[in-house]
Amino acid sequence: MTWFKSRGSALACAALVILNLAVYWPVVGFGFVDLDDPAYVTENANVASGITWRGAVVAFTSITAANWHPVTMLSHMADVQVFGLWAGGHHLTNLFLHIANTLLLFGLLRRTTGTFGGSLFVAALFAVHPLHVESVAWISERKDVLSTFFALLCVWAYVSFVRAPSAARYVRVVLWFALALMAKPMVVTLPFLLLLLDVWPLNRSAGDTGPRCAGDTGPRPGAWPPSWRAGRPLVTEKLPLFLLAAAASVITFMVQDSAGAVGSTDRLPIGVRAGHALLAYWTYLRQTIWPSHLAVFYPFQEGAISFTWAGAAALGLAALSALALRSGRRFPFAFTGWFWFVGLLVPVIGIVHIGNHWTADRYTYVPIVGLFLVVGWGVPAVLARWTMPRLVLPAAAVVAVSACAIVATAQVSTWRDAKSLWQHALAVTTDNYLAHGTLGALLVNEGRMDEGIAHLNEWRRLRQGFAVVENDRGDVLARQGQLDEAMAHFAQAVKINPGMPEAHVNLGFALARMGRIQDAIRALEVGLRLEPNQPEVRCNLAVLYHQQGNTGEARRQLEAALSVAPGYPRAVRMLADLAKGGG
Repeated sequence: MTWFKSRGSALACAALVILNLAVYWPVVGFGFVDLDDPAYVTENANVASGITWRGAVVAFTSITAANWHPVTMLSHMADVQVFGLWAGGHHLTNLFLHIANTLLLFGLLRRTTGTFGGSLFVAALFAVHPLHVESVAWISERKDVLSTFFALLCVWAYVSFVRAPSAARYVRVVLWFALALMAKPMVVTLPFLLLLLDVWPLNRSAGDTGPRCAGDTGPRPGAWPPSWRAGRPLVTEKLPLFLLAAAASVITFMVQDSAGAVGSTDRLPIGVRAGHALLAYWTYLRQTIWPSHLAVFYPFQEGAISFTWAGAAALGLAALSALALRSGRRFPFAFTGWFWFVGLLVPVIGIVHIGNHWTADRYTYVPIVGLFLVVGWGVPAVLARWTMPRLVLPAAAVVAVSACAIVATAQVSTWRDAKSLWQHALAVTTDNYLAHGTLGALLVNEGRMDEGIAHLNEWRRLRQGFAVVENDRGDVLARQGQLDEAMAHFAQAVKINPGMPEAHVNLGFALARMGRIQDAIRALEVGLRLEPNQPEVRCNLAVLYHQQGNTGEARRQLEAALSVAPGYPRAVRMLADLAKGGG
C-alpha cells in the first residue's frame, strides 16, 4: 500500500483513528440492547457456545432474525469465544471494523484519485457522520460494518485487477464479494458500484480498459455519456459478480419471505411502495445534510405518502439525476457520486418492503459516501474560479467534520442502554409504537407499573391488527389462565403473520395446557421449522411426544436441542431419564 508510505498519509490515518475513538470510545462501556441483540447474541444458544464446528454448520444452514448471513454469525461466535458475554468486547469489534473501513476508504480514494485533501475529507465524514452511529453502536449491526469491510477489500482487489489484470486477482475480487454478501446481502449492488468507479476515478468508460495510473482521474475524450459499445466489455467482465448478486438476492428474498418479514402487496400496494421509495430518498438526503431527530426506529407513515408529494419527489430526483448525467464530462465525480447514492440504496429503499420502518440510519452506511464525494470534489472544483485564501477550504472542512462529530457524540450517548435508546426515539418521532411497547415492557419489569402500562396501552392503540399485538395479548391472557381467549389471540396472530415463530409456539403451549396434545405438537413443529434454534421448545415438544408414548421422537427432539445448545441442562436430564426408563 504505497499510499501509506508518505508521512502525510500516515498522519492522516492517525488522525482518522483518533477521530473515531474520540466519538465512539464510550460504546465500550455500553451493554446489549433489547432490539435484535438477544436473537444475535445473548439468547442465541448457537452463538453462546463460541466457535465450534457444529456452530459453523448451523450458521450456514439456519436463519437469524429473518436473515441468512453466516459470516456475521461466525463473527459473533468469535466474539463470544474471546469476550464471553461482556458487551464491551462486542462493541470493540464493531468499532475496530468501523475504523478499518474508514482507513480503507481513505486509502482507496487516495490511491485511485491521487487527491489527498478530498480523500481525507470524505473519510473523516464517513468516520463521524451521525447517520453512521447506529451501524457502529448497535452490536446487532455487526453485519453492516463487517460487510462493508469485505466490500472495500473487494474494491481494493478490483483496482489491483484493473491495473494488472490476472485470473488470480479476479478470483480475489470474487472471494471478497462472496464474503461481503454472506455478511449482509445489501452489498448486492457492488458490481454496479464498480461500473461507476470505471467511469470515475478509474476512467475506463471511454473504451480504454487498460491499466490506470494513480492521479489520472480526468475525463477521457470521447462521447458522453459512455456508449453501450464502449461499456459492454466492462459489464461482461463483471458477469460472475452479477450472478453472485442475483443468487444472493433470491436467497435473501426467500429467507425473509419465509420468516414473514416481506410486506404483502395487499397491505402495501406497489403504488404505495413506489411513493415511499421516492420520499425515502429525500429523507436520506435531508438527514445527510442536516442530521437531526435521528432514532433507532422510524415507524412507517402511510399518511405521508400522497400523489402530490410523490410526484414532486420523482421530479426532484429526475432533475438531480439529469444534472449529474449532463455534468459527467466536466465533473465525472458528480456522476459517480450521485448514482453511488441512488443506486446503492435500491435494495432497501422500500420497493420490496421489509419490516415496518419508514427509513433506517444503518442503510446509509455506504450509500451516502457518494454524496460525500460530490461535496469533497465538487466544492473545490466550483470554487476554483474564485481567488481566495488557501486555508478557507480546509477550515470549512474542519468545521463540517467537527459539527458532525459533536452531533454524533450526542447520538452515541443514546445507545448507553435500552431505556435511553427508546426514550430518545419517543422524543424525536411521533406515533412510535415500537418505542412505546419496548419502553413499556422495560418499565413494567422495573416495577414502574403505571408508567409502563401507559406506554403499553399506547402501543396497543397504534398497533391494532398487528400480529405482535395479538401474540402479546394472548401471552398476557395465558398467564392469567384464560386459555380459550389466549388461544384465539394466538390463532389470530398466526393468521396475520404465518411466518411468526413465537405465535405458533405460544399457540402450541396453550393447546397443550388444554390437553389438545396432537394439535399442540403440530403448532410447535411449525414454530421450530421457522426458528430451529429453540432448545426449550424442543424439550417441551419431547414431553408431548413422550406423553403419546413416542419415545423415539422424544429422544430425537432432545438430541436436536443439544445440537443447537450443547450441554443444555434440561435436555441432558430428560435424555438421562429416558435412558433410565428404557425408552
